[in-house]
Amino acid sequence: MANSKKIFISAILIVMLLSAACSVKNPFSSKDSAKKTKTEELRTGTDGLKIRFLPNNPPPTIFVGSSGNLQNKIDIAVEIVNRGVYPQPEERQPITGKLYLSGYDKNIIEFASGQQPFFDLSKSTALFGKTLINSEGGSEVATFSPQVKFESMRVDKYEPIILATLCYEYKTIAGPSVCIDPDPYPTVKQKKVCEVKNIILTSQGAPIAVTKVEEKALSEKTQFMITVKNVGLGDVLRIRSDTQQTQGAFQAPAKQSGSTIEKCDPFGSSKITKEDIDKVYVEGISIGDKFLDCWPFAESTGKSGKGHIRLQNGEGSIICELQKDYISTGTAGYPGGSTAYTTPLRIELSYIYKTTAETKTLLKKEDTGE
Repeated sequence: MANSKKIFISAILIVMLLSAACSVKNPFSSKDSAKKTKTEELRTGTDGLKIRFLPNNPPPTIFVGSSGNLQNKIDIAVEIVNRGVYPQPEERQPITGKLYLSGYDKNIIEFASGQQPFFDLSKSTALFGKTLINSEGGSEVATFSPQVKFESMRVDKYEPIILATLCYEYKTIAGPSVCIDPDPYPTVKQKKVCEVKNIILTSQGAPIAVTKVEEKALSEKTQFMITVKNVGLGDVLRIRSDTQQTQGAFQAPAKQSGSTIEKCDPFGSSKITKEDIDKVYVEGISIGDKFLDCWPFAESTGKSGKGHIRLQNGEGSIICELQKDYISTGTAGYPGGSTAYTTPLRIELSYIYKTTAETKTLLKKEDTGE
């Protein structure tokens, strides 16, 4: 009986020890590893900035009158939310862009002196992209309070459609791992850590995405065909003029004076042209500190590290190459050795993105009973 009791107690102790062992965290499953996974998950999605009119702003019906009893004011509020990942708070780079109101008769609805029918996004400090702390992204509310000119409203009712047009600068950054093989045609078969192959991507937390990287290893260089696509619901516009493209991978072009953002103003004098639409700017494509030369770019000849990709039916591509050896242009080649290795290919794109929202309101003259 005593032996049975000892065996029972021993069994309980063994179970307790096994349970304690299972509860011990794996030393190789660090918090940094979990954080990395979550950070990578942030760079998903096809949205940048999204806009919507807040409920009852403007109200569905507004009564206007000629007496001082009514202010004849329209309260308009548009919510702006950053559902993408650019910019991050540590970048300390506020969003550049403007939200414009239009769609109404300026002779009936007007802004008082000193007020403007647009909101400058650069004045906001809250429109940062998604972060680990705030996975919903930053938000801002643009408010407007125009007046209705009773004397210009010569009918009993007026039902304008108010349109909000948002144009803003945004960036896409992709970093797929690629295989660099300095000896793609060996005479002796050897073990390699990777194989050159095509890579399919989905999204990078932005409305413009790198969707495919097709790789080809040659004896003296590696080539990449990079496909870019408009995966959002808006329109993409060029961020600077084509004449400001500069040759060479290490030169940064100055921004266009008179940005395309100003052309988004429905009441402005300068309009968007066919030369402004469907163009994405390549800020640089690199492997480590080595920038790649690419081609063809819209309205430019030769190879360059920067330039516009023209989109056709929302999609476009360029070819970039990494030379095996150092060349006269200053582009460095592969590191020493003949073994294949994996490395991230950094692709940075910039552009202006345009999106819209609309709402209706009914302006009715006050019934005075006269």
